[in-house]
Amino acid sequence: MNFFQGTVRRNGTATGMIETEGLGAISVPVDQLGKADGASVQVALRPEKFTPLDKKPVDGLAVQGRMGTTAHLGERSSHYVTIPGKSDPVAVSTTNALNGSGNNRAPDAPVWLSWSADAVVILDAD
Repeated sequence: MNFFQGTVRRNGTATGMIETEGLGAISVPVDQLGKADGASVQVALRPEKFTPLDKKPVDGLAVQGRMGTTAHLGERSSHYVTIPGKSDPVAVSTTNALNGSGNNRAPDAPVWLSWSADAVVILDAD
């Protein structure tokens, strides 16, 4: 599991935001926030919820990083990607059958990580 420190930012509409370390601002429906403006939270994302891409996606959430180490484990590969604003690498898990899954990227190669809004889990900061 990947954890990102965040701060709730309510903007008076049906959608608020969480400003996160490394991932930037993530839009979230206000009813899912459950915290006051300025409250600290953690955002959690499972490794398989990230998709490594060669180019920035046209739509959706994404952040650019650099490929770290990769371990090929049977049908899956585990990658570690460094992103600006986060000291720990981000764990990414892909199936080896996926085209463009990041399996052939050299260490330190640029990579985009994409994820869907419904993959975000909001937790208490404690």
